[in-house]
Amino acid sequence: MAVKLCESGYIRKAHYGQIGLTESGVKAANSIYTSCIIIRDFLEKDLGLEARTADSDAAKIVIHASEKTVNHLAEFLLKRC
Repeated sequence: MAVKLCESGYIRKAHYGQIGLTESGVKAANSIYTSCIIIRDFLEKDLGLEARTADSDAAKIVIHASEKTVNHLAEFLLKRC
């Protein structure tokens, strides 16, 4: 997995050394995290799921749905506020 992330430009890794995020890695991580928080809040506050369930399900949605779907869902949920 680290090799794929390195080849994609998301991390930099020294041979047997530390792993760090690149600028594009930080941007991708922030995008994923933000989407997860928006969806989690919706599941918990609007649908009434327990916090633990909402957190777990939000992560699953973000991981398994396409980036386009997650972004559109997050935008839709933000516009509702």
